[in-house]
Amino acid sequence: MLADHHPEKPKPPMAVHGRRTSGDHLDEEVVAEISQPRESDEMENYYCVVKIPLFRKEEMRIFGVDAEQAHALSVRLVRDLLEPRGFDVIEPKPPKS
Repeated sequence: MLADHHPEKPKPPMAVHGRRTSGDHLDEEVVAEISQPRESDEMENYYCVVKIPLFRKEEMRIFGVDAEQAHALSVRLVRDLLEPRGFDVIEPKPPKS
């Protein structure tokens, strides 16, 4: 008898939080989502989907030569967009399995 094959459940995106404060109170908070790296169909590389609704309506695909580079470049993009605008970036925590 064949065992049931259950496809692996996709892992949730990682949330990167940015907070902008003045004085003792929170002015604004933004959450960016970075997907888990995915293999590209067109090329032999990987990409992550980055969503930052406060700055862009469209999602972005950030490519790397491997999964680790795609993820690292995605985190860097989020930092590069948030920090110059006065947001403190809270280090992303990997999603729970």
